[in-house]
Amino acid sequence: YLWIPLPEGIPSATFADALMEEGVVTLPGSALGAGGEGFFRVSFITSPERIAEAARRAGQVLSKLAVHA
Repeated sequence: YLWIPLPEGIPSATFADALMEEGVVTLPGSALGAGGEGFFRVSFITSPERIAEAARRAGQVLSKLAVHA
C-alpha cells in the first residue's frame, strides 16, 4: 500500500468518491480516522499497466477537483 497526500482543500472521501466514478477504487484516509484525512491509500495488486491507467485517471480527477477547491 501507499499513502498519498492530497492537495489542501480536497477532502479524501470526495476524492475517493469521484475516482470511484471513474472506475478506480481507493481508500480515503478519513475511513481510518481523523488523522488520515488529507490522504488516500492505493494498493499495487494489479498489473503495472492498470496502475498507470488508474494514476492517469486520478490525475484527471484531481485536476477537476482542484479547480473547485
